[in-house]
Amino acid sequence: MPGIAEINTISSYNSFALNQGRILFHAQNATSGTPTHGLYLWQNGTITRILQTGDLLDGRRVSEIFDVGTYSLNGNKLVFVASLVGYGGVLYVAQLADPAVQISAVANAANYATQAISPGEIVAIFGSNMGPANLTGFQLNAANRLPGSLANARFLVNGTHAPPI
Repeated sequence: MPGIAEINTISSYNSFALNQGRILFHAQNATSGTPTHGLYLWQNGTITRILQTGDLLDGRRVSEIFDVGTYSLNGNKLVFVASLVGYGGVLYVAQLADPAVQISAVANAANYATQAISPGEIVAIFGSNMGPANLTGFQLNAANRLPGSLANARFLVNGTHAPPI
């Protein structure tokens, strides 16, 4: 795992949280000397280190990270308790960075041809992390036109807004 040696303990059987296909968990190793604790996020086969003992948090070193609970992860928000050197235990609420947009194909919406697109053409964009987890319908704006964004997602084609539908 990144930033931590071989894991020999994933805390306790209830030291993880599962939400929207993500798993937040606390793990430690004790291969030599002082055990290192870490808070990690698993998503789509990738493990990301969130925090580890020895890291700086609010200007102080993290001395301990406590087990996470069942409800410690909600969408892209997480809650954890860490002990800081000279300060004691602190409850943190954090927001994960949005994952990068991955576009796998742009195709004509009628026949899925993937040649060049033309102005005014309706296209289908395939990929991940392009908008909300749940489908969202659009509404025409005050001028009875398609909106420039939908659920805070917007698309640009050569720098020009392309209305999502």
